[in-house]
Amino acid sequence: MRIGHPALGLTALIAISLACGPAGSSLASPAPTSTSLPQQSTDAAPPPTEAAAESAQSSEDLPPASLEELLRAKIADEGWSEEEALLAGLRVLAGETGVAEAFGAVPFDGEGTGTVYQALYYLETGADPSAKAEMERLLGIIIPPIDRLLEYAVPEGSHSFRAPGLASAAASAAECAKIFEAGFPAGSNVVCLEYKEQDLGGYKGRVFYPNWWTPASPEWSYMESAHQAIAASWAVYSTFGEMRAIDLVFTVLGDKDHPTTLAVTPGVGGAQSCQIAVFPAAIQIDLAKNPLYSPQLPRGVFMQIIAHEMFHCFQTIQFPQHAWDNVNWIEVNDWWGESTAEYFSNLVYPTVNYEHRWAKPFSAESTDTSIFDMSYHNFGFFQHLGNPGGIGPDGILALIDSLPPKSLPLQREAMSKVPGLDDLWHSFVRAVVDDSLPDSDGSTIAFPDNSTDTVAVLSPGTYDLPSRDFVANRYRLALGGGLGFHIQVHEADARVLNGARPEAGGPWSSPIAIDRDTGCVQYAAVVTSGGAQAPPRTFRLNAGIDQTAAAGAGCDACVVGRWRMTHTSYMSMYNAVMSDAGEAAPFATGTKGDLFLDIQDDGTLDAEAAAFGVTAIGGIPDSQGDPLYTETTMSLDGTTVMDYMALNGDLVMQVVDQGIAAKFTFSLMGEEFEVPLGDAAGAGFGTGSPGTLQPFNYVCVANQNLTLAPLIHPELYKGNVWDFVWVGP
Repeated sequence: MRIGHPALGLTALIAISLACGPAGSSLASPAPTSTSLPQQSTDAAPPPTEAAAESAQSSEDLPPASLEELLRAKIADEGWSEEEALLAGLRVLAGETGVAEAFGAVPFDGEGTGTVYQALYYLETGADPSAKAEMERLLGIIIPPIDRLLEYAVPEGSHSFRAPGLASAAASAAECAKIFEAGFPAGSNVVCLEYKEQDLGGYKGRVFYPNWWTPASPEWSYMESAHQAIAASWAVYSTFGEMRAIDLVFTVLGDKDHPTTLAVTPGVGGAQSCQIAVFPAAIQIDLAKNPLYSPQLPRGVFMQIIAHEMFHCFQTIQFPQHAWDNVNWIEVNDWWGESTAEYFSNLVYPTVNYEHRWAKPFSAESTDTSIFDMSYHNFGFFQHLGNPGGIGPDGILALIDSLPPKSLPLQREAMSKVPGLDDLWHSFVRAVVDDSLPDSDGSTIAFPDNSTDTVAVLSPGTYDLPSRDFVANRYRLALGGGLGFHIQVHEADARVLNGARPEAGGPWSSPIAIDRDTGCVQYAAVVTSGGAQAPPRTFRLNAGIDQTAAAGAGCDACVVGRWRMTHTSYMSMYNAVMSDAGEAAPFATGTKGDLFLDIQDDGTLDAEAAAFGVTAIGGIPDSQGDPLYTETTMSLDGTTVMDYMALNGDLVMQVVDQGIAAKFTFSLMGEEFEVPLGDAAGAGFGTGSPGTLQPFNYVCVANQNLTLAPLIHPELYKGNVWDFVWVGP
């Protein structure tokens, strides 16, 4: 009888911790201890919970932002070499493989410019000759030299006519598709392209398009739109600095099954022209999204895409120190390179607002990711810098020019020293929270609601809200049901700026100072710092609470009353959790007794167990691993007193006095054993010592039903919830 066998003890404790009501954490799967969560000081009240409210959308819900993000992920997470990742990305751009096949995922959208930049940089600095040779082959397909394209091209309207000795009759679309795929090999005498030309100051702008396009073709209008977008972008950007010749080519390459790559812009090539390759996805995305973004401007989404690429040309011309032949673009420049192209394209087409598609990814990722680790997402930050009150478009260009090339840490350091940038970063994050960031057309940019964490303030103490530099740290402060909340800054790094306002709206207090005579309300808090420090900076609040019980000081009136847990929901939860333990896992066969929640309107509640428990049958492995089948019975008795907050679908309980005692009985090989556990951790709603928090999502139907879904380790419960029925007031 191996009573002392470790598996026996563990199984008993797991059974108890899971059987004792919705504790949210258990001995089987302890609550996380990551210091990224807001922690309450150890010498005061206990730590706040993980986010007690579901965010609008977490970063895990979003697809990879771009092809470049897929490359980085494969290198960082799966051990791919730089050569493997680059070659896979180039083969997607060349149409030789699909993005899902190569990377196992499909990006949100974006372009392939960063991938091309990185490959060109590798040709300058890389060490693998065979990888270089293959990159040169693929780049020759994706961005063939303009002189090579001219061998296959005639001016618009020429069609099959060319002068003697030059290319002869136009080839078919099928023949030309093969020529695209071969990279326009030298020595041919066929026509596959026509081009439309215009004057751009003292330079030329040409649009190359497949020769089989005609005015009756659906693509024809996009050739005309590209022609117009080049002129409009050139006119705007040339007011900020020199622009040069432009050669834009409509290619037929790219992933046919998942067309997400819009274009690539390798920069300045021969004859000082900037080459842009536009992929079929740019047309397809415009057809799908233009009615949403730009109903008043036909092909507006497409034209803003061209304006984005045109700004890459401007970047190459104006900032040669940041060009691909000098810099590892993806690692160093991606954070500002793509987002400034989004911002300046919005100056060309202010009413299209295609850049707004990045508001959701920014909101989801910026809660714990710095702007230096994002890309297109940062469009809103540069919009804020460019707006009145910021540094303006010229200031943004001067900022880019001042950034040290080749080193992201040095760029972070340079940003941390820009005068006034701390205040601009703080006001930007406030504008994100307020949905009040002005756009170039006078509208505002809407960011979905996400927060770094929710801090439940249910007892007096000090609470840490860490601030990471250039992370949009924004917290929810959830005040419980007591009277007299007094919250102010207790300790802060000198670089940290902070402010708070009621979540429902209202003026910001800065520094944070909250004084109110009722609870059950949430505040939005912004805690920012604009330095170059890697560890989080110190920011701590002190919360004083006058715990005066008074009717009406509680929370959602719907939850007030006496509720009894249903045995059916309890058994479903128990068996869902135990299912992960294998075939021999304890399986609940019956329940007994009652478990009540007695919720008062003064912000307190009692969890009362009256001989409540479960009977289960399962196998416990012996020393040889063979199961010893046993019947277990657990029962709970007593009352745990807690404070709570119930607001906007969040119910957070905090233990005041743990009073539920547990008794565990099991029979093994004909003998019965009883293990009294007293008020051990795991026994009841109020798991652990006073101050421990338990967060739930809840749904309440007045005088009928209350449903609780645990927010800590919800994956354990596989979508099951605890159901309570109304007993009475």
